[in-house]
Amino acid sequence: MFDDWAGAWKIVGLLAQKVLLPVMSLFQVSAEEAGERGLYAATSQKYSGGGFYRLDWNDDNAKEVPQLDKYRAEGMPKKVWEHTVGVFERAASSS
Repeated sequence: MFDDWAGAWKIVGLLAQKVLLPVMSLFQVSAEEAGERGLYAATSQKYSGGGFYRLDWNDDNAKEVPQLDKYRAEGMPKKVWEHTVGVFERAASSS
């Protein structure tokens, strides 16, 4: 049907633009609201105990995910932190 894959991808792109983007917009918030939510989570007494919080749409604690327990047991938070620090150190030393 298509002479090349470019034509097929063009149709996929048009479908995404005309169908998926409008549907996705029903679930998004503005940059302003996202900022307000982030500031609330960062400054609220509700989350003043330190540590890591997964929040749902209403800024309540999200349900636990069993996979996260596995990551914690494997020391993943420390590994991610060390990797992040390493990336910043490499970026700072190359400038």
